[in-house]
Amino acid sequence: MARKSARGPAEQATDTTAKHAPLHVGSFGAVIRRSLALTTVALAVSFLVYVIVGQWLFGFKLGWFPVQGWSGSVWINLITYAPLPVL
Repeated sequence: MARKSARGPAEQATDTTAKHAPLHVGSFGAVIRRSLALTTVALAVSFLVYVIVGQWLFGFKLGWFPVQGWSGSVWINLITYAPLPVL
């Protein structure tokens, strides 16, 4: 004959949830919470903000890419001026 648990279903569910909660496991709990917060904020920011900041940083501040100009050759334009918007 099977023995019945003295606890009810609600208590059993709470016990199972506490055992398997990923945010409270070992020393990685703080790392998981911080990465969750960081990715939530990163996903909440519009993609347009990343594009504008990236062009400002890599083109204007660091000078890795030209921020303006155009030449007569299509191939020179593609090699020189297209990489920054493509990134």
